[in-house]
Formats: sequence, structure tokens, C-alpha cells
Amino acid sequence: MEPAAYLALGSIAMPKVYDIIRRLAELGWRQKARIGVLRILEHPARPGVYIYLRGSLSTKLARKILRQILAIAGIQEWGE
Repeated sequence: MEPAAYLALGSIAMPKVYDIIRRLAELGWRQKARIGVLRILEHPARPGVYIYLRGSLSTKLARKILRQILAIAGIQEWGE
């Protein structure tokens, strides 16, 4: 897996929390718990690896946070 700093994001509009959850769900990630606006996602094939998403569904994610999430999930590029 490449370091987060090298993941290609191109010139995309920054996605919202909802977009991230939808994309991760397509890849098999499931919500394990929710505490207020914090969502904890896990993947059945990767026990012990969690993604923590904070914010309401309409919150836009910062580029740095998006890169970290993509690196943990093993996604090389963001896009439809």
C-alpha cells in the first residue's frame, strides 16, 4: 500500500461524509458503532482495522483526512 501522501486525488471536489460511507460500503466496510457524530467502520476481512469518521453526513472532509481514510481502506484513487 502506498503512503497516504502519494494517493492521487486530482482536482476533485472534496467529498462529504455521506459519499465516503457510501463508497466504503461498496467495498465491504460496515458501521460497527456510532457515538454522536462519530462513526466507526470495520471490514470483515480486516479484523482490528477501523476507520473513524467524524461529522454529520453533509460535512465536507479535509483533503488530509480523505487521504488517511483512503490509505486505511486501501483505495488508490478517489472517483466515481
